[in-house]
Amino acid sequence: RPLPRRVKNIGVWSQVMKVMVLVSILTNCMILGFASEQLMQWLPWMFTRQTNDGDQTMALGSGRYVVGIVFGAEHILILIALLLQWAISPVPEWVRIRIARRNYLERMHIAKRN
Repeated sequence: RPLPRRVKNIGVWSQVMKVMVLVSILTNCMILGFASEQLMQWLPWMFTRQTNDGDQTMALGSGRYVVGIVFGAEHILILIALLLQWAISPVPEWVRIRIARRNYLERMHIAKRN
């Protein structure tokens, strides 16, 4: 078992998580728009029903709207993710206070010794 050691942050894993959020937004929007039948339930006027096997296909000329909806939803979700990243501090307030207190006490202890 490796020995634990104090580090300043989680390092490269922070960037890995940011990339995972971005990739998940992109893939989920593409799956929703082009591989699932959920849009058919939400926007039935963009689809036509086929009589032979009951499958639905996209109505002629509505493909550009589906692409626009997926593109818009994707960008809104990316904007929300960026706003959350900006709004949430990487170091909680209580941690900052404790670190400042520890540093202050260390300085006071060093000043007393001198």
